[in-house]
Amino acid sequence: MKVVSLFVSALVGAAAPAGAYLGQIVASFNSPAYNPSALAASGDSVYLYCYGRYMPPWFHVFRLDSTTGRNLGSFQSPFLDDTTGLGYEYGGYLWISRRTPPYVARCDASSGSIYSSFPVTQHSLGGGIACQGDPTRPGTLAAIISCGSSPYLSTRHTTAGSLLSSFALPKYFRDPAWDYRNGVIWFPASRPSAVYAYTTAGSLVTSFPINCYSPAGAAYANNYLYVSNTGNPPYIVYKIHCPRIWQREAPTSVGRVKALFR
Repeated sequence: MKVVSLFVSALVGAAAPAGAYLGQIVASFNSPAYNPSALAASGDSVYLYCYGRYMPPWFHVFRLDSTTGRNLGSFQSPFLDDTTGLGYEYGGYLWISRRTPPYVARCDASSGSIYSSFPVTQHSLGGGIACQGDPTRPGTLAAIISCGSSPYLSTRHTTAGSLLSSFALPKYFRDPAWDYRNGVIWFPASRPSAVYAYTTAGSLVTSFPINCYSPAGAAYANNYLYVSNTGNPPYIVYKIHCPRIWQREAPTSVGRVKALFR
């Protein structure tokens, strides 16, 4: 199978036009608070964890309309400033990861109340988590995907905490996203700012650059990848076109497109 990495510019627009490409920003909305460092998506909603930093509310998880970005509600994360990642389990649950001590918890998606949890011993959990699930099969969560530093590693655990698999990462990646259509894990990273797709076995599939200071959170739903930036304002959530990436041929030339950012 021939897999080609695509490197494209990003254009902000109202919707994905015909011929939209991987990495094309089709919409964006402002974060409701400072430092949006983790994301999860249910399809109609995007869950966003914001550290807060200089202004309240601190350490809140917001539920936003995935089309308009309108704030539909929020709650304080049970892990406060130790919160690192979010993952949505189709069926109505939110998974939240904690840095120290490293563990993940299955929570009520509207209040953050913890139902169950398990420790992650393979790495520091400084990156984040994603839920390996499929909206067409709610209740059949395959794994909790996590990543972190010390060492740079991605792991997959059952919901009870048993290790399924792991692979080494080349550098520090942030809060990942599970792409159930393409069967890959998307990892945002800075220096340079880009998003990378890996198989669950650890093979790099493709990547694209994103023009923001420090991409931090990622989530996937309905052919779109959501990515948030942190580090420096303005704090934005980008909605990015994410089509089928397998068996794609590299274009003979990629025209220069001026990037427009809010």
